[in-house]
Amino acid sequence: MTIMFNKTLWILAYLLAAVVIAAGTILLVAYGNGYSYNFKAGRLVRNGLVIFETLPNGASVQVDGRVVKHKTPYRKTFEAGTYKFVLKKEGYRSWQKDIRMVASEVSLHQYILLLPDKFESEPIVTHESIGRSAASPDRRRLAYTVVSGPEAGLWVMDTGNKSRLKAYALQPAAEGTGIETVEELQWSKDNSHILVKSVYSGKPRYLMVAANGSDPAINITDQLKFDFASLTMNPSNWRELYWMSPEGLRRIDLSAQTISAVIAQHAAAFAPADDKVIYIDTSTPSPTLQSVDRGGQRRIILKQLTAGSRYQLATGSFRGEVQIGILVDSNLWVVKNALRDKKTRLALAGVDGMLFSPEGRFISTAAGNRLVTYDIEKSQVWQFESASAAPSNVAWLSEYYLLYVRDGHTIISEYDGANAASLGPASGLVHGTGDSKEVIISEQLNGRHQLSAIGIR
Repeated sequence: MTIMFNKTLWILAYLLAAVVIAAGTILLVAYGNGYSYNFKAGRLVRNGLVIFETLPNGASVQVDGRVVKHKTPYRKTFEAGTYKFVLKKEGYRSWQKDIRMVASEVSLHQYILLLPDKFESEPIVTHESIGRSAASPDRRRLAYTVVSGPEAGLWVMDTGNKSRLKAYALQPAAEGTGIETVEELQWSKDNSHILVKSVYSGKPRYLMVAANGSDPAINITDQLKFDFASLTMNPSNWRELYWMSPEGLRRIDLSAQTISAVIAQHAAAFAPADDKVIYIDTSTPSPTLQSVDRGGQRRIILKQLTAGSRYQLATGSFRGEVQIGILVDSNLWVVKNALRDKKTRLALAGVDGMLFSPEGRFISTAAGNRLVTYDIEKSQVWQFESASAAPSNVAWLSEYYLLYVRDGHTIISEYDGANAASLGPASGLVHGTGDSKEVIISEQLNGRHQLSAIGIR
């Protein structure tokens, strides 16, 4: 009898343990899918998770006007809905945003830059006049042109220690000609060289300039004996260029000083992407987006593009996938995951130019008095308007922050236009430094151009 009773107890214990384990598993799965029990409401609810990280951390958190106990870094689950979050820290401007919590989703905000109450400006150098400028891909160097005076030339500044060197001296004015003028600057992906398009004696010419000034500039136009109307550097290899010749697209090897046969005919626009070239083929009634690799293998990426009179291409890479921006007249198309079979498209009208963020998640463009940002990951569009004049000199400070000039002031804002702040007057050049601690701007003072560094954290 005792043995039977003990066996029964063991069986009941095993059954109870199995029930507890099953219930625990169900609860864990439910919690992992955003479910929790609201004891006040007496019902099961689905939650979303929000995560805040700020630079610097230690900011207080308000939710719908209520201060919570914990400071940043902060993570908390909330029932699905929209909440107003405000982050505050002494000596810094408040950060605020309405965030929609979606059941079983994580809302990541690990990029937040708390801007100081007062921006400190430090003068760097003054020149007679500053023209074109371009930041290196790592933003640790800034190339800019001084267009007149004894310092006329292409200068390269280290954005960390602010040291400068003249990488190339502009050709002086000769009889019947003006001083050489620079029209375009393009950096190599390894931050070592700059492709310069200039005009001298009424003719365009291309030069390859070493950013550290160690080697003489290579005059590509004179070396290859062609009057190139347009050259584009392969960002991954500064010794390789692409030329849109009258017959079609060709590849140039600077080391061997050779020009290839035509690799793509009827190419209205193109952009190098890894080991391929992506281009728009206009040989058919409806233009197509195609790629060609080094072996000559072609592939149609997108059929039946809208026909237009002006085309422009830009490429980015997000999570290892090639993304493509296509400008047809004033209409922007974004092709996601371009080299895979599945594509999605977005069309925006009335835009001018396009710029991928450093890590390729966002693409920004100007549309009249608006700035437009498209989030490739979420397939979402943000549009924010300028007060009066169209925004200009748009640049990415980091993956989540934009810089631009609006109504004569340098503006820093998040990718969606939120938490915008004026850094002060600016007349043109606006670039962030590699560590995202400063913004370098130019402003006119007493008829000259002064470069200044503005601290943002």
